[in-house]
Amino acid sequence: MTAPSAAAFAPEPPAANADLVRRFPDEERLDNPKERLVHGPAIVRLDPASTRTSAFLPSSTEVVLVARAKVDERSWVLVSYGSPFDRTARLNGWVPHETLSGEPPRDAADGGSPKTPKPAARCAKGEVLVWGEVATCERACSDDSGCRGGERCFGVAPELVGGGLGRFASFCVGPKSGPAK
Repeated sequence: MTAPSAAAFAPEPPAANADLVRRFPDEERLDNPKERLVHGPAIVRLDPASTRTSAFLPSSTEVVLVARAKVDERSWVLVSYGSPFDRTARLNGWVPHETLSGEPPRDAADGGSPKTPKPAARCAKGEVLVWGEVATCERACSDDSGCRGGERCFGVAPELVGGGLGRFASFCVGPKSGPAK
């Protein structure tokens, strides 16, 4: 039996942040089935080899499966999901395969349900404190004009307020973003 040709697959959903997402030459292309995240919040990354977070998606979020890749002996799935800030836009990002299966995530860094991290003391003006693998101050934005140096306004995570989780906040992410503070 031969593998289906690339033309046999449904076209990949267009993503507003496609130029920021790392792709792999040996990734396995999927036929874009719709699934719901089993474990959440799922930590979404632009690059599965990085700890930099681009979004958090709650359990039961509907996603479209785009591709699968093995990175550092872990299976990751590239998913397409609706932007929480623009109902007409879709975003892409990598999630650990456990977020889509019945397997429990290994730990918070693998997309599990991390405990609320200890927040930083204060964020600088123009930054927002968001929940990630660690609490970080990120540059707040409402559109790309609020970002700099190749970054785009596609990050989304719960804001930390008074030691608890608040509303979802948008922040700048991109290939030139440094490590989380």
